Amino acid sequence: MDKRLEFIKDLEARRNWHRMMNYHYLSYKGISLLNHTYSKEVLESLGLQINIPRTFMTIESIRPDLDRPLDVIAKWRNVTEKAQAEKASQMLKGEWKRSKADKEKAKSEFDALIYGSGYLLNYFDLDEEETDVLSSYDKDGKPVYKKEKQTNYEGMRVKWLNPYYVIPDRKAKTYESRQHDSPRRIWVTSIWDYDEWIKECKNKGFKTSGLQKGGIVEEYDSVKRQIDALYSRSLTDLKTRDNGVLTSPQQQTPSTIIDDNCISVVKEYTSTEINIYAGANWTECYTGKNTLPKKEIPIYAIKDYDVPGELEGIGEAEVLRWQQYEENKIHNLMYLQVILNTVKRYGIVEEMLADPTEVRMTNPLKPIRLKYISGIKVNDAVQVLDQASTNDVPLNVLNEIKNIGQMATGQTDYAIGANQGEAGTLGEAEMMNQAGGKRIKQKIQQMEERGITPIIESWLSAIPQLYSEELDFLLNDGTNKSVKFLPFNREFNKNAKIVAQYAVQEGAINAITLEEVFLSKGYSDVVFVSDLIGNYDITIKTSLAFLDRNDMIRQYQQAIAIAMAENQNSIVLGRPPVWDTGKMTEELLKQFSDIIDDVEEYKVEQQPMAQPQPLNQVANPMTPEAIPPVSPQTAESASINNLTL
Repeated sequence: MDKRLEFIKDLEARRNWHRMMNYHYLSYKGISLLNHTYSKEVLESLGLQINIPRTFMTIESIRPDLDRPLDVIAKWRNVTEKAQAEKASQMLKGEWKRSKADKEKAKSEFDALIYGSGYLLNYFDLDEEETDVLSSYDKDGKPVYKKEKQTNYEGMRVKWLNPYYVIPDRKAKTYESRQHDSPRRIWVTSIWDYDEWIKECKNKGFKTSGLQKGGIVEEYDSVKRQIDALYSRSLTDLKTRDNGVLTSPQQQTPSTIIDDNCISVVKEYTSTEINIYAGANWTECYTGKNTLPKKEIPIYAIKDYDVPGELEGIGEAEVLRWQQYEENKIHNLMYLQVILNTVKRYGIVEEMLADPTEVRMTNPLKPIRLKYISGIKVNDAVQVLDQASTNDVPLNVLNEIKNIGQMATGQTDYAIGANQGEAGTLGEAEMMNQAGGKRIKQKIQQMEERGITPIIESWLSAIPQLYSEELDFLLNDGTNKSVKFLPFNREFNKNAKIVAQYAVQEGAINAITLEEVFLSKGYSDVVFVSDLIGNYDITIKTSLAFLDRNDMIRQYQQAIAIAMAENQNSIVLGRPPVWDTGKMTEELLKQFSDIIDDVEEYKVEQQPMAQPQPLNQVANPMTPEAIPPVSPQTAESASINNLTL
């Protein structure tokens, strides 16, 4: 199979999607001037342009929540794996944080909001470079350096991919693996400086023999980067999902970088192979196996609205496009109404005027001369037209259009920062605010469950096979935890030889297990590679958005009240408390990570309880003879008091 020919066919099939992406980005970044109701002369003379950035406001109201930390939970299926599942969760969360994957995830989710789909590359990264490394000190105490290879990062990672440069199989209908309409391959293109690519090949050990400059050197996102120059209107043959013809920016043509030293680099990802081609002659710089145990294409799509049977998702720009067109059109109608109510127009009878041009407003001080006709006045020749209107239909239509858009996206004026005073009551504004926050959380949750869960499952299968070195990582799940990863089977936890080796190395001579060695050094937990091997269900939990906090506190108050009541009943019956209310409070405080970095730092140190002191004198118990007699009145009073209690 001619790989170059296949790439060209896939690229040509992708160009229509690129045009749609340009259109969606224009809707987000600016305003499409799609109003052809008025002529060019009317627009220029009246300045009739009121443009509402509804798409931008909606997307930006969701965007702040995209980079909130991801919570990964490995749920056990077999009760014997319960303890291991907790350690697997710690390992996955630690690696996700160490790789700084939240930033890459947020960029892909942002692409999904605009275009409908964003992309993440899942891979094992061994980032090494030759640099100056401290080796010793000279006799004067000055540091001595020497050239060595230094490992900057080793482990699983995800990388954001520019959606314009992701070219999927033209025949694919879904990104899910092992389906009859799954992609056979996905191409990822890039443009390099020739000299820099030669250095990269040398560092990675790629082949460069026969490599030629050039190739398909094209900037697929050039329109996006020059979008401010496209605020003009012209008709094109751009088709929408409903097969309608849209008005779009000027016709785009492929942009070719005029640089003789550029080279095109194309990476081909399949379920089993990763191949790299470069240059005008399609030189095969690298060919290798997909090292991940889970044999699927390591590029994952993050979708906003996922439509079964369609390869790409639907973004907010596409959902809002008709609302924005109609909203701008109605705003322009209302603006025209304001002008007609403000600017006076006149009717003239030219036969009564000596020079009809004298009526023009260009020279209001110029006298208007009448013809010499008996009995006529200026008001007979020039009459004011009554064009005032109090029609509120456009405003009502505008409100209805806005409501439809809010129902489609879940984003109300209160979520995007409009004045809450428009609501009938403060309670109504608060309810709409909370509803918008919940909708944001649900949207992000769905994107991450569909797109991120397969990546975490891939990590869970890859770490036991690809991680061969010890690893330290810091977890912050509301509290700071230092965790040690050991590439051993847990059976070696009590291996005398290995324990002795680490005990001497770490200075924990009295330890009898590997866990004791590292726990004595201040680690919170120790994870063995065998802890990651099991039948786990991966669950992605979206961190609670800021808008949810009031609702979260109310739920906590209800839960803590129920727990305390049950604990009280248990104590009355002489049993220990059922619920740990301290842990419940700790879980709540962990959600306020922007205020409280480490919950443990805020806990009061527990002081030892004072021992009860023996009494110097013990009163003699009263004898029955010493008890005073109870009068009938006293007995009656006591009975009434008991009844009251």
